[in-house]
Amino acid sequence: MKKVYTTAVILAPPQEKWAPIQHIRHRHDKSFVRWMPHVNLAFPFLPYEQLEDGANKLKQALETFQSFEVTLAHVGHFEHSSNCVMWLRPDTDRPNALQDLENVITTVYPMCNDQSTKSEHGFTPHLTLGQFGKKNIEKDKANIQRTWIPITFRASSIYIIKRVGEEPFEIVHEVKFGVE
Repeated sequence: MKKVYTTAVILAPPQEKWAPIQHIRHRHDKSFVRWMPHVNLAFPFLPYEQLEDGANKLKQALETFQSFEVTLAHVGHFEHSSNCVMWLRPDTDRPNALQDLENVITTVYPMCNDQSTKSEHGFTPHLTLGQFGKKNIEKDKANIQRTWIPITFRASSIYIIKRVGEEPFEIVHEVKFGVE
């Protein structure tokens, strides 16, 4: 089965919680316009024409999955060759809830396991804030952490998103968990 870089499965905070995230992303994230604030669960994902079937299969797989609370309180970063990616760590009230969720998705779509195989550390849930220089990353991270006010929300669904050409991603399916 073919995967494309124009679709994804994500967890996203509710839009009313976006403002402080977007304030940082607007200044620092090269993908600010393309992506909404999100945690990637499967990217790349299925071609457009398979998304409805994909949503139905995920809905079935998540029938017994329980919602959970997410708190975005801690700032972290990944170091790459030319820069660093700063992010918020999504902590959950249920241990390993995001890993379990990603595992359900990759059980249904094993070929969409890029999030758990791209690093030796496996799946590292994160919400990207932006790209920063390596030289001052610890200072920049401390500055954001010092002023950051934690955001908490209930995760009771995931979203399948798509984009066409250079347009921003948009939600095309909401897949609710079976258990509130």
